[in-house]
Amino acid sequence: MAKGDRVARLDPAPFRAEVDGARASLSRAQARLKNAKIELERSQTLFKQGHIAKARLDQDVADAEVAAAEVSSAKAALARALVEIAQARGTSVNQMVTEIDQRRDGNLSSAIRVFVLSNAKETARPIA
Repeated sequence: MAKGDRVARLDPAPFRAEVDGARASLSRAQARLKNAKIELERSQTLFKQGHIAKARLDQDVADAEVAAAEVSSAKAALARALVEIAQARGTSVNQMVTEIDQRRDGNLSSAIRVFVLSNAKETARPIA
């Protein structure tokens, strides 16, 4: 065995499941945030016009804040998946992000999500 040879290969199934769950959570959270922002804008207009109570506006503000926190949490789950992929590949997250950044077409955030999902597909084993 020479320096740099792969000693073992980790089973990608747990990573794939985590990435799939993280992706779904992020999509769900982004949809909730979009809706919460729309509701908040509507409530702000209606409150200014005197058509709804302050309590309703306050609730919509809180809902938007919760939705934003859910997006942050879902992004963190994707970041954890990226860390696990880096560990499985025996590299650092910084090195992987640099490689992703050099190959990307769009923004870096989207490129990282695409990378994580592509990795899950590439390393997936067929179910026997």
